[in-house]
Amino acid sequence: MTVTELRQLVIQWDLHDSVEQMETTSQYQAMLDRLDWFGSTEWAGYLPAHDPKHSGNYLFRLAQWLGNVSSDDDRKLLLEFALRVGFLSHADLCSLYHTAVSGPVRHWIVELERLSLDDPHFAEKLDHEVHQRTWYCPITDSMDINEFYHVNHIVGVKHRPSFTLLRMLDKPLGETAAREHSSVIANIKKFVEDPNGRGTAPSLKRIVLLEDFVGSGVQAAGALDWAIKNLDMPVLFIPLVICAPGITKLSQLEDNPQLRIRPMLKLDECDLLGPNRNGVQGIPNAELIEALAINTFKFVAGADHKDDKVAPHTPFGFQNTGSYFVTYSNAPNNTLPMIHHMPVTRSWWPLFPRSARL
Repeated sequence: MTVTELRQLVIQWDLHDSVEQMETTSQYQAMLDRLDWFGSTEWAGYLPAHDPKHSGNYLFRLAQWLGNVSSDDDRKLLLEFALRVGFLSHADLCSLYHTAVSGPVRHWIVELERLSLDDPHFAEKLDHEVHQRTWYCPITDSMDINEFYHVNHIVGVKHRPSFTLLRMLDKPLGETAAREHSSVIANIKKFVEDPNGRGTAPSLKRIVLLEDFVGSGVQAAGALDWAIKNLDMPVLFIPLVICAPGITKLSQLEDNPQLRIRPMLKLDECDLLGPNRNGVQGIPNAELIEALAINTFKFVAGADHKDDKVAPHTPFGFQNTGSYFVTYSNAPNNTLPMIHHMPVTRSWWPLFPRSARL
């Protein structure tokens, strides 16, 4: 479907409703106008859509997306659903980076260091601990940790590795690798003692781990468990956005006194679709959207898809998380594939194409 065809279709829908209701209506035109405005402003910066095989024009992708289905009822449903897709812009994420430090990080450090508000040097001591004695690292490389450092003016720490990578490198693969295994931990501890490599920066006392989006919590749980078992340092984990299954998964680790988990934004059961909604009242037409996701999955996934361990996993994404959420830099694999997946056969055109891993 082209943009022109979409505009004509919306006019027909409104005319039909006007005749049916015997009064002028323009609800579908209003929806399209809102989507057009967001698509040409905040959503225009969606990075993966600027790949040559896609289009940076949101309205063009919307028309293609609605063209995936043939009935007017399904197309109307997708148009309404497009307004429900959550989007975190670059500016939104930068605000969350700043708030993470000004809120959870500072509160945690005050508690750890038992800093007193009565101390005339309270602000100076707190700033020193926040900026000089705390190591900020991502769980995975989807979290833009360098930008986080820039937004919060944190200096003095030159390495900011993802902890899923450190955990992977620390897996012994035989006798030779066992020696390498022990050296990974030793080298990290050496770095913690001398973070700039010149002996001029104070040692690090604690770790803040961050992730932009946590769905099922599987990756984050593994990295956090590895960190608290091997590094003997207090750990604060701040997921910028976390889904209900991720909260459940990570709550299993919170008995450890070395770990605190402080999410910024929570997506509860009512904010999800599919099994993880657990029948809780969600967005309007949730059941219809779920049925459409299931019925179209063979087109979304492609004819050869038979393994739910391989993307796009299930009609509701990895681990059936059921998110309908994207950030300006990518769509998580926990988000419904009907939003982001394009199979090799091109039997489905996505609204927010995902930049996927192998």
